[in-house]
Amino acid sequence: MRKCLVAVMMLVLVMATVSSMNIKSDNEVIIPIIHHIEEQHEICAKGIKATPPITKSNFFNDVEIATSPYDEVHPSVAGAPPFYIAAYTCAMADNDKDICVAVSMDNGSTFGNLITFDYDGEQDYPSLDCWEENIFYGTFRADPSKAYVYLVKMSGLHSEVTYWNWGPLGWYDIKEPEIACHNSKNPWEYGVIAFVASTTYPGQRWDNIPHMMFADPVEPNTAWISWAYYSGALHATADIDKTFNMMYCAYDWYNTNTGKYNIIVWKRSFTDPFTYEYIYLIPRYYNAICPSIVAEGNKIAIVCQSDENGNQDIICLYSANGGATWKKSFVVYTQDNEMYPKIVMHNEKLACFFVSNGNLYCSY
Repeated sequence: MRKCLVAVMMLVLVMATVSSMNIKSDNEVIIPIIHHIEEQHEICAKGIKATPPITKSNFFNDVEIATSPYDEVHPSVAGAPPFYIAAYTCAMADNDKDICVAVSMDNGSTFGNLITFDYDGEQDYPSLDCWEENIFYGTFRADPSKAYVYLVKMSGLHSEVTYWNWGPLGWYDIKEPEIACHNSKNPWEYGVIAFVASTTYPGQRWDNIPHMMFADPVEPNTAWISWAYYSGALHATADIDKTFNMMYCAYDWYNTNTGKYNIIVWKRSFTDPFTYEYIYLIPRYYNAICPSIVAEGNKIAIVCQSDENGNQDIICLYSANGGATWKKSFVVYTQDNEMYPKIVMHNEKLACFFVSNGNLYCSY
């Protein structure tokens, strides 16, 4: 039995299950703990071209495009009309998972040419974003035994795959990544990839700390990873403020001072990533996990799960001044558990997708 369909089907399901949600605002102004990072923690490596993916000519309708007998999970979708791409994980077994991508060139009416990224072991958690028009970039988690970060460039039905192997430098246990794209600079500068990973570089062990990866502004095929020494992170999310050319990555991190999982926001210049860098800690007295971030025009919104009321609700932490101050509002709070939020922005309007009681909802 399939656990879920690909993202295009998910959007249809969402619109069928939209419900009116109670919104409770909080007037408290949250002053974050701001760290200006002066000591640089980054290292670069050359990319390695991977085997091209396998393309099969199949066409699917706009209702269900994942039709294998296996579990199909963890969907991601990106679009720039008339082009849309949908990716998901096809799980043949616990240790045998592939990434599948279907492409639409007619506004989602049909999806054809299923592209399969079939490498050794298990690939999982795809993430997609549009770079410009019909050019998309994506990433996914490599097999856990490998400290790879993959970058997939897709233009129409053409795909190129590059990976960076950070294992020889001391990295391991790279968690699911998320990519955000921006095309304001060189053609190879895709944007930023956020993830959580562990390392022994440069001789000291750090488990589950925030990372971001971005392209070298001068050398094609060279990428940098940067890390922050906050052990105990769980998830990563990323977006780019295209108006101010600013990268934002957010993480849920176990704050030993509060004894709770709190949100970290990592702000960095996309124009010159080596000169401007801040980390904002948003201390709370409850757990805030599974963040999802959007940023535009110096405004930032992060939705996440919160156990402030005892069960799992969805809250929004938002800043109108680039992270200097924050406020909080409840997106949805009921007696049920609301989980796994995802925020999207379109025409300056926000929508939050989340799961409750096995159903997918949207609040906007």
